[in-house]
Amino acid sequence: MVFDPILTSVNNFCGTIDFQVSGLPTGATVAAPPVNLCANSPLTVPITITVPPGTPPGTSQLTINASGAENNAGQASNQYIYPYLQIGSGGSTFSLSVSPPQTTAPGGTAQYTVTVNGSGGLGNVTLTASGGPPGSTVLFNGSTSAVVAVGGSTTLTVATPSNEEWGTYSVPITGMLGTVPKYSSAALTIAALSPSHMLAPANG
Repeated sequence: MVFDPILTSVNNFCGTIDFQVSGLPTGATVAAPPVNLCANSPLTVPITITVPPGTPPGTSQLTINASGAENNAGQASNQYIYPYLQIGSGGSTFSLSVSPPQTTAPGGTAQYTVTVNGSGGLGNVTLTASGGPPGSTVLFNGSTSAVVAVGGSTTLTVATPSNEEWGTYSVPITGMLGTVPKYSSAALTIAALSPSHMLAPANG
């Protein structure tokens, strides 16, 4: 994020301006080198704020103090601005992956590993699942939802009824980190028993 405050010399001020920024999110850094304000007034000054990966979404009000002393008279000058810094999801805070694709017969059970990908320290993600084959039961380690830290994983189990129709199904999975959602799905194929498991017809 770059802020571009504009400095204007008042009463022929001519001197070096330093910047201090407060109210930053934890771990954020500032690049704001001093500038000389004199005949180049008005002057646009880029102030770059770098937020580390894994910073939770939210809004912070910053205080930027521009201070300096005039070259000749030594007159002090302090000016403040109060911009807002908004951290969005950025699409890179976390993601979900589900593996492996499963095949089972009607009445069978399929298990998946659901992984919450991302940098540690983001917080906990609440996982829920919906849909899937009609009549099936979808649970995370025996519960309808799971709370998993970013970088961790959990087990998703899909139990199908014995009269389930053959076909390919998708089990949608949602992960919520605060108010930020991410989505994935588990792929499940319901198939007939293989020929080696079927009874041969009787002779005669």
